[in-house]
Amino acid sequence: MNKTQKLYRVVNIFHNKYTAWIVLAISIFITISASWLSYYYSSKMAEERFTLKALEITDAIQFRMKYYEQALWGGVGLFNSKKEISRVDFEKYVASLALADRLPGLQGIGFSVILQSEKKKEHIDQIRSEGFPEYDIKPLGDRDTYSAIIYLEPFDWRNKRAFGYDMWSNDMRRAAMSRARSTGLAATSGIITLVQETDKDLQRGFLMYLPVYQSEDSLATKNERTEALVGWVYSPFRAGNLMKGILSEEEMEYEIELYDNELSEESLLFDSNEICHLKEIRHDPQRAEVINLEVQGRRWKLYLHTKPSVLARYEEDLPVYIGVFGLVVDLVLFVVIFSLYKLQIRTKRLSEDLEVQKNNLEVANEDLGRFAYLASHDLQEPLRTVSSYSALIREEYYDKLDDEGQFFLEVIDKATRRMKQLINDILDYSRLGTQNSKLEHVKCNLALRGIVDDLGSLISENQAEIRFDILPEVYANKTMIKQLFLNLISNAIKYRSDKAPIIEVKGYSDESHFFFEISDNGMGIEEKYQEKIFEVFKRLHSKTNYSGTGIGLSLCKRIVELHGGNIGVESKKGDGSTFTFTISRELTAVLI
Repeated sequence: MNKTQKLYRVVNIFHNKYTAWIVLAISIFITISASWLSYYYSSKMAEERFTLKALEITDAIQFRMKYYEQALWGGVGLFNSKKEISRVDFEKYVASLALADRLPGLQGIGFSVILQSEKKKEHIDQIRSEGFPEYDIKPLGDRDTYSAIIYLEPFDWRNKRAFGYDMWSNDMRRAAMSRARSTGLAATSGIITLVQETDKDLQRGFLMYLPVYQSEDSLATKNERTEALVGWVYSPFRAGNLMKGILSEEEMEYEIELYDNELSEESLLFDSNEICHLKEIRHDPQRAEVINLEVQGRRWKLYLHTKPSVLARYEEDLPVYIGVFGLVVDLVLFVVIFSLYKLQIRTKRLSEDLEVQKNNLEVANEDLGRFAYLASHDLQEPLRTVSSYSALIREEYYDKLDDEGQFFLEVIDKATRRMKQLINDILDYSRLGTQNSKLEHVKCNLALRGIVDDLGSLISENQAEIRFDILPEVYANKTMIKQLFLNLISNAIKYRSDKAPIIEVKGYSDESHFFFEISDNGMGIEEKYQEKIFEVFKRLHSKTNYSGTGIGLSLCKRIVELHGGNIGVESKKGDGSTFTFTISRELTAVLI
């Protein structure tokens, strides 16, 4: 008894109805266990992922706000570097920051001066003399102390609405400005409505202030800092734009609400879905967390919670899906095992039939190859006769024929040449794979130089250029590889565009294959024909315009497949083509 028979007997022992019931019981137990474990670990992983995401969002907000603060400190440095900063100086500085690309969410950077009431008229006259005749400090009215926004870049239509605005006149703004003045540190305001806002896409906002002092003054105490204050470099923020620039698509799987100082509807800065869940009596997310943030001296609260629709479907229903799917699989497995005993008998009979059909197919393929060879060979004899008599007529009677007769003779000559080429191509194609082909180490650079020499006249006629650097040395059938390169390069020259042909050959390798690319700047191939061109006798152009038999690329495909590889093409109509093919590194001594 051989090994196959022993294995067959062992298989027969286990393929019976009792095995099926045992497997069903075990698989149901495994399914129930898997469903429970899925519930346990999915819940645990969801909780860990939620916690991690909360930390990531918190860090992202704090990092972004610190990043914006550094940009404003740069503005403070600008004012400290020169005694007077012009409007042009400030505009150039802000433009160098490329706010839209590098600092998304930042509405702009501005500078606001502080001045007492006795300096108000002088200040207004100065700004009007700079080309702003309608400038005034807003809101109008008499106050002991004023501030005025004199620079704000980019100076677009939205930011122009804030030009001349007295932020010191507003309690919320003044509290942050005073804190920045007194501490010398960055200060963020509470919730405000920016003067840049319109009725369209109204958002809540806030401002960040950094104090600018007279640099030569001592700033050791609060009073000294107050006396030395010149103004503030500041930036307005629209909370919605800010958060959308911070949050990624992945983070939007959670709902995020950002509050200023306390959790109340009035303190809501940003809501990812524009629904304040504090108003929802039944708001009970599966996971939620409130995180305290310190942002330039202002306390924010981040309320992060799950979306019930997403989390319930993904996290809670997963164990149910596993259980239902597992039971279906269990029943299918039971039916399959129960049926295997009968199926294995039918399979054995079928395999015996297939073996007979395989042998018959191999014989038929061999017969077909021999038939193609013999048929092509036998066609040579009458073709030679026609060719000989055509040559004789040309030699003896050509001058005696009229124009129509000479034309007919040319047609006969072209037809016989095409028939001869077709027979030779059929012979080449029929020989591939019908006999052992010796393998050897082929230096592709050397082979290509020989091909360039062989195609010398064709290359010269078309002013073609063949480029190739160092190509790998392959272990293959030398004759077939040369034929492969020859067909692809000659096709690239033949199907040229109006430009002189430039053909570039590249090659490289990995652990399993050699890779080659042959690119040209020719007429290209439409996508719908890119699979069909490798079929035997498939032509895309008329015989009148382009010679050929339609076997060349099918021959290339056969050669590549015999070498354990694949061939394909990437091309666009009118934009050249790139043919790629591979050769296996694991070929034996001969191709069979």
